[in-house]
Amino acid sequence: MLITAYFSTSGMGTGGLSPTITIVDAGADTIIINAANMVEIINAPGWYKYDFVTFSDTAYYIITSNAGVDTVDDRYPTNSHREEEFIEDGKTQPELIRIIAATTAGEAAGAGTGRMIFAGLDKTTVRVAADVDGIGNRSNITYDGSA
Repeated sequence: MLITAYFSTSGMGTGGLSPTITIVDAGADTIIINAANMVEIINAPGWYKYDFVTFSDTAYYIITSNAGVDTVDDRYPTNSHREEEFIEDGKTQPELIRIIAATTAGEAAGAGTGRMIFAGLDKTTVRVAADVDGIGNRSNITYDGSA
């Protein structure tokens, strides 16, 4: 996951800084990344990035960037990130997207047999399975939105 931070001076993007980033897993109360260097995005003045390769969509993160100087408008921009916001029936946004993708773009099997199966975009994970009667009513539906 790419994390960005913006630093400005008098409202104008400030380049040439050496900002760092600290990432805390709030749920585990653990520092995951401690004062790692961010990289300037050359064609976007004031913007810096960090590639958070150990990102987990089940964690709740507190992210703090440090411009390294006091002359910017906001030396410590802070944000939080959590994709595990439950949307429907205890399912998270990423889980629902996997389920929806399977039913709209995944391979389907079993039409006309009484048991319909929808595979994920990986073509192997069964994301949705349902019993279907002669007029199309569904019952005994199971969902798998896991990563």
